[in-house]
Amino acid sequence: MNDSHELLLAKDVLIKHKATYAGKHKILNIQADSWEFYIPNKGPATYFFKAGTNCLIRMVTGDPKLHASVRDFPTFNTEKISECIFDLSPYHDAMS
Repeated sequence: MNDSHELLLAKDVLIKHKATYAGKHKILNIQADSWEFYIPNKGPATYFFKAGTNCLIRMVTGDPKLHASVRDFPTFNTEKISECIFDLSPYHDAMS
């Protein structure tokens, strides 16, 4: 089985894992709201969203006191990706 589905961030992640609000912070020079929760078989996680929005700017998984993974998303957005991004024809033509 392919575990890549675990790389996707579901929109209901905070609800699904019963996240609790953990306060305001300044992340990447941006005011952020933090939410803490526990992911079964993974451990603790803290997600930081631009204050008052659903724009994820930092994910911390693991215990920061022991060992944690930090991923930053300074240009995160929720806009729809244009279909032309997935058009391979210019590349196909160049390789023919």
